[in-house]
Amino acid sequence: MAEAGKGWRGRMVMLVGAAVSLVPGWLAWRCMAGIAALAWAIWLAAVAALFAQFAPIAWIRAALGRDILTHDMSLR
Repeated sequence: MAEAGKGWRGRMVMLVGAAVSLVPGWLAWRCMAGIAALAWAIWLAAVAALFAQFAPIAWIRAALGRDILTHDMSLR
């Protein structure tokens, strides 16, 4: 085992082994980033749906700054 990594062939084997060992970690990192982005999008959609379902119409009027029920588009 003392001879491992000696010479160009041993160094190439160690370099390829190190590169191959990094691939699963890189793939896991990319998948976790995708899963986190998907979870964040689902969370935002759920919060938006809850807000749309339970928010009083007065809050929406105040946020928009105009009367959306009578289609009065003038700003107050």
